[in-house]
Amino acid sequence: MAEIGSDAWPPVPIRTERLVLREAEARDRAAFVELFTSPEVNAYLGGPRAREECERTLPEIPGQRPGVFVIELDGAMIGTVELNRRDGERRSRVRPDAGEAELGYLLLPEAWGYGYAAEACAAVLGWYAEALPGEPVVLCTQTANARSMRLAAKLGFTEAHRYEAWGAPQWMGVWTPPRGWGATRAWVEKGLAEGERIEAVARLRGGWTSEMRRVDVCGPGGRRSLVLRSFVKPFYLRHAEGLLSREADVLRLLAGTDVPAAGLVAVDAVAECCDHPSLLMSHLPGTLRLGDAGADTRADLLARQLLRIHRLPVTAGDRPRAYQAWTSPERVSVPAETERPELWQRAVDVIRREPPAYQGSFLHRDFHPGNVLFTGDGDSLRISGVVDWVETSWGPVDLDVAHCSTALALLHGVSAGMDFADRYAAAGGVLTADRADHLYWRLLDALAFAPDGEKVAVPWRETGRADLTPALLTGRLEGYLYALFDRYG
Repeated sequence: MAEIGSDAWPPVPIRTERLVLREAEARDRAAFVELFTSPEVNAYLGGPRAREECERTLPEIPGQRPGVFVIELDGAMIGTVELNRRDGERRSRVRPDAGEAELGYLLLPEAWGYGYAAEACAAVLGWYAEALPGEPVVLCTQTANARSMRLAAKLGFTEAHRYEAWGAPQWMGVWTPPRGWGATRAWVEKGLAEGERIEAVARLRGGWTSEMRRVDVCGPGGRRSLVLRSFVKPFYLRHAEGLLSREADVLRLLAGTDVPAAGLVAVDAVAECCDHPSLLMSHLPGTLRLGDAGADTRADLLARQLLRIHRLPVTAGDRPRAYQAWTSPERVSVPAETERPELWQRAVDVIRREPPAYQGSFLHRDFHPGNVLFTGDGDSLRISGVVDWVETSWGPVDLDVAHCSTALALLHGVSAGMDFADRYAAAGGVLTADRADHLYWRLLDALAFAPDGEKVAVPWRETGRADLTPALLTGRLEGYLYALFDRYG
């Protein structure tokens, strides 16, 4: 095929949860001008075009060709996604004959940080996989473009080449269309009770590491819902066996306890039967509650729930693996535009020491408001579910408290993060009495969120917290570091 999607172009507009991807129209011209002349947008693309020249030469309908999608949000263009055939003369390639499809995208700066690029690119890749089954797609970016590198990883691009071009180091990743989920569906159906069948399947929002689906089942016994977790990203595929086996073991361990966790239905950690490594579990009632209203009440419930997790009686034979640190001094991403670099350096220096001695406990390891479900309101507010047990570990309770504290600081403000340890202690929890040791655990966790808390912020924004911009979260994280030093040393 000579052009990207020419046989099926123009496509019916692609609708995602928040966006519409469509052909360019005359009304988009002003937005195209803003894209092409923006210094921020073109920082890694050779610089912006002169506005006067762009206004004069841009066609009446820019970007009107196969492979170019306008990204529309609430009726207005916020950017573009496009797929183009690469020139056969390009040095880097993944096919011997070159001519690969290359993914490119541009978003207006005010649309950055909300997950729109990932949502749009994923939808276009899905369309392409149907239009040309089995065809790979490449993405090229400067290695210095950290946002683009993170997006490539999130979309499932894996490194193919690194090379020098246009005076800067470049990175090429390749994306191969994933297998469908037909085999996984058959695996789910095989495990259903006699007479049951799958009635509906819906994607669940908020997952960063895996694809989550709600599977609605009906049968002689009535209706019920299950949840399917599947690892599809290359990084998590490499670690899926350990992650899913660990989660399955933990769900078995939690059965019959007072911790409101899902019940294990089945697991295929190595994709022996499924399209991707998968775990099937019961569906828990409740919803995420991430708004600022009622945050204090929920924080008290979170503290008491976390304490119950830490007090679970676990035999030596059932203990999960020892905790793993999620950052190190060499891996901390200090915000590029911080006005307090000395604060960040001081924090990094604290975690250079050897980890403090600790009394081990059972840790959730990723306990925060995005992994807790609630039912009811007011006096009837209750925690109805704690999810995502893939990182369960054995380690210091200070680390679990630190993780939830950092998340609360990002979600609700610095004081919310600083108060959580006090709430945990008020519930009966015991933290280390050594202030320097406690500061170590708090900073070890907080620095793993640098520079802008993206791994939690993107799912949070997708569930309605659009106010949590990267700039806001960087400021909150920096303020939280300052408050930790002010209190602990």
